[in-house]
Order: sequence, then structure tokens, then C-alpha cells
Amino acid sequence: MFAHLLTAANVHAGSNVVVAGACGGMLCGAVLERLGDSDTGPGRALLLHATRTRPALPVLKHFGAHVKRKLDSAALGSDAARAWVRQHGPGHALLFAARLDPRDVLLPALSLLAPAAPFAVFCHFAEPLGELQQELSLIHISEPTRRTP
Repeated sequence: MFAHLLTAANVHAGSNVVVAGACGGMLCGAVLERLGDSDTGPGRALLLHATRTRPALPVLKHFGAHVKRKLDSAALGSDAARAWVRQHGPGHALLFAARLDPRDVLLPALSLLAPAAPFAVFCHFAEPLGELQQELSLIHISEPTRRTP
């Protein structure tokens, strides 16, 4: 699943990636591994969360030590998220995978992305994805989508 999300969002070394929905750290770890292990090189990840406190990422400790140095976190819609964009530039991609309604996170997070930046959404259920596609079409984002089993 994560390989499909990373590929669909065109995550590669040097990207600035916005991640929403941590999946216990698996998604963040996969993104950070794809960004590469250079501590000084470009490419960072911003973990968006809905609460004031950073979510626990228990799986992330099993990845290399370099991954934690490229991960920042901020609450959705906070000044810290906007400051991250000012410091590192707009996000090149957005990844979402969680049990939350994707509309609650994705629509506000689009402002953190560069124009025409790709995003990939994973949801266990088809109905929230259909509702998200309908809302995106209202703001003239109507690229074809695909659902893979």
C-alpha cells in the first residue's frame, strides 16, 4: 500500500512531503526512507496532526537514525505548518492514510502544496473517497483518480 502511495504522489529524494495520517509511523518512515539518508541534503517531511500534541510514532524507532532528523510536525492549520512552508518551500506532494475522513484533512492541507503538486489518499472505504472527489471537483481539481484493491 505505501509503495503505491509513494509512487502516486511522486515522492523522491529531495522532495518536501506533507504527510497526514501517521499509521503508527509506518507512512512517515516510508516517506523518509524514500527521501534519502543525506542529513544536509534537501528534502523534508511535515507530519500534520489534528491535535496540539505530536502523535506517537512507535514504528519510526525501527528506521535509521537519519529519518528522524528530516521529520517536522505541526498541527493542521497552525502557524507552525505555514512557517514550515516559508522555511522549506511548498510541499511537492501530500500523502494521506488514516481512518479519519480525508476531507477534514486534505482540503485544508492543499494550501501547503505547490501548484499542481500530486497527492495520494488511502481510505478503507469508498464512500469518503467519492465525497472527497466531489468536493475536489467543486474547486476545479478533477484529475482522474483510480482505486486499487
